[in-house]
Amino acid sequence: VDSAEGVIKHLVGKNIYFDTSFGYGTIPKYYAKKIIELHGPDKMLFGTDTPWHTPDMEMRLLNSLCLGDDIEKITHKNAEKLLSI
Repeated sequence: VDSAEGVIKHLVGKNIYFDTSFGYGTIPKYYAKKIIELHGPDKMLFGTDTPWHTPDMEMRLLNSLCLGDDIEKITHKNAEKLLSI
């Protein structure tokens, strides 16, 4: 929780991208959703730290946050835009 609060205090709102890697089981859902809401889903990228957390595990966390259409931004649309593909 301390690290999530530090992210919110020092990084949220900056012109940087966050990724979802290593979120599953390490960050409470409340903070995961709060970071996405405060930072904006347009600056979030899907990522994993396989083998510690598989893509399926990270998707379970994202799906549990009830993000609606923002999940498509996070899982692929933001990366496509960033990479111009």
